[in-house]
Amino acid sequence: MTIALSLGNCSSETGTKFAFLGCHSMADFDVTRLLRRTGILDAYDAKQARVAEDSLPVEARTYLNPSNQRLLDIQDRYARTMADALQHSQWTRDYILREISLRAFRRDSAYMWQYRDNLPINYLCTYYFLKQSVERDLLEQCTEDDLFGVYSVTVDSECVTRDRLDSVCELAFLRRTLGLKRDSSLTVLDIGSGYGRFAYRMAQCFPSINVLCADVIPESSFLCEYYLRYRNLGGVAQMVEFPELVERLKTTSVDIAVAINSLSECSSSAIAWWLNLLRTCGADYLFLVPHAAHDGGRSILSRETEFKMPLDVTQLLTSYGYREIACEPKYHDPLMQKFGVSPTYYHLFERQSLKGQSE
Repeated sequence: MTIALSLGNCSSETGTKFAFLGCHSMADFDVTRLLRRTGILDAYDAKQARVAEDSLPVEARTYLNPSNQRLLDIQDRYARTMADALQHSQWTRDYILREISLRAFRRDSAYMWQYRDNLPINYLCTYYFLKQSVERDLLEQCTEDDLFGVYSVTVDSECVTRDRLDSVCELAFLRRTLGLKRDSSLTVLDIGSGYGRFAYRMAQCFPSINVLCADVIPESSFLCEYYLRYRNLGGVAQMVEFPELVERLKTTSVDIAVAINSLSECSSSAIAWWLNLLRTCGADYLFLVPHAAHDGGRSILSRETEFKMPLDVTQLLTSYGYREIACEPKYHDPLMQKFGVSPTYYHLFERQSLKGQSE
């Protein structure tokens, strides 16, 4: 589903076009609840399902189905694997069946809320903000299409999605804090990779960086494998099945781990499993993006099962040898942090042994 908008060519005056937003109490009004009550979002869901069929590549129409033998094999292997990381507090089977569509896997879903907490004006503001910023080159490199049911807004003939906008913000943060260059040669572990969105964007902007995609949900691994293949990323990104991950990392050095809206959806025992793995493979840095539910994203809490209190993930990270070296708002402009697409905070942790080595 696409909404078309246009404000003409972007200029140095673009920022003033949105100044009126600060004069309204829009942020204090639950727009999503109103739209859900009126049935508008339900209509969006129904329309998006129809649009998704039209946005499918031909081969995907037969491959992306629940009876695919490849998916069944992955589900069987995951079901026979024992690990704390597989003890789900949010991603239950009912949740997966309700939220994830194999064919329209890029739609508004558990992978990425797109219109449930955003309006077209949020996309418009964010696009022009990034187009005027030092991240403009990343915005241009992260090209976009409307495939697999993604919700998009067309701005001055540009296809704009949350996938694209979030990726630019995340890659810009990593470039600024870790000094990434286009020819940087590193290995990144994407924890909770979903359908492989981050790996695709990393390949577009930093093609020499290798990304290992790992997810504890079999449907995610199945979709990620397909999506990376569809985007022709065989040389720079790959899906690693969860049962094989520990053995794989015994022979593969990880420089950076990223957990985008994933660890904050896990129980403390699952998070501890991942942190133990990172300590074992010697990951130097962990980039963590939580949902904004707790203090706008400044705080990172675990998601526990019923009757168990959530834990402070930062304290857990400290116990595993990781120190927070950066905590920044997603948007450096306060007005954008209020009205941009899905504002939160970005957290970067460093393995403490690195500090000792440098001293």
